[in-house]
Amino acid sequence: AQSASGLSVLLMPIFLVVITSATVLYFIELATADWDASRKRWYIDGRPAMFQSVFDGIWFTMATITTIGYGDFVPQTLAGKILASLLALFGVLTLSFPNLVLGANLESAFA
Repeated sequence: AQSASGLSVLLMPIFLVVITSATVLYFIELATADWDASRKRWYIDGRPAMFQSVFDGIWFTMATITTIGYGDFVPQTLAGKILASLLALFGVLTLSFPNLVLGANLESAFA
């Protein structure tokens, strides 16, 4: 019960980071892309862009933050790769936070 309040505070910043970073990543990756109206797809140098929608960015962001990293979406620009690296670091720090909260509460409960 004591851990629930600490962990619930964590959800809103994660939600904001996911939505914001997915949107920024989408626009970074498509800055040099061309829209093909007949195929309804973005293309970069004749190849389909990895991120066709913000939802692709959300998928990538969630896979990166949770350190799963499927590899089905990969940023192609330098700015996108830097953002992905920051997201991976954020994910490691975010996943370690619940352990701290639970550990502190267990220590106080059994001390």
